[in-house]
Amino acid sequence: MGKPRTGGLAAFLCMLVAAAPSGAVSRRKECATACPPAIAVCTSACGDFGVLEASCRRAVLKGCRREGAAYCVARAVPTTSYTVTTTTRPTTTTTTLVPGDSCVTPLPLVVGTTVTGDTSAYTDSGGGFCAQASTPDVVYAISIMEAGTLFVTLSSAWDGVLYFRGTCDDPDTEFACANNQPAGVDEVLAIGVDASSTYYVYVDGAQDGDFGSFTLNAQVQ
Repeated sequence: MGKPRTGGLAAFLCMLVAAAPSGAVSRRKECATACPPAIAVCTSACGDFGVLEASCRRAVLKGCRREGAAYCVARAVPTTSYTVTTTTRPTTTTTTLVPGDSCVTPLPLVVGTTVTGDTSAYTDSGGGFCAQASTPDVVYAISIMEAGTLFVTLSSAWDGVLYFRGTCDDPDTEFACANNQPAGVDEVLAIGVDASSTYYVYVDGAQDGDFGSFTLNAQVQ
């Protein structure tokens, strides 16, 4: 048998089928029709059709001779649907908490010290029972070491309010609320406190528009 011409590989493969044992001769025509798709499957594994490895060609044709056209039909290139699974990295959202803007991060107020602040940098978290304006407020945590009377003094050019809680985010634990002075006059809150306790003081505004810079002082006597 001579070397097949370029472009006549399909005919050459069918000649191989024709040279098969007598039991396979009757299958030659149907193999010639059914095998090309199966050889195409080999192409994806073995490379370009024109340079298929001999083992790949033999495997297809041998199976066809042995099992008939059903062998090639079963191995024909299928119509394939693909399910693509995409793995997405979890998205992390970072929320920046402003110290003093909520009970999650209250600012510290140390007994015996004076701090400065500006409520315009914060949001409104409600109000005390003596003032319900929708003005920004800031919350401080005070740790008491010795029992006594706590005096908290708020100084501001605007009309300020102080309210005092045992639990920061629970209005039912509001023990005192000071809203006694007009704008520009110090507001003072005085209340008895227990040793080894933490309390919370809010600086708020009496009316809408009452917010801005302030100073705050805490003393226990």
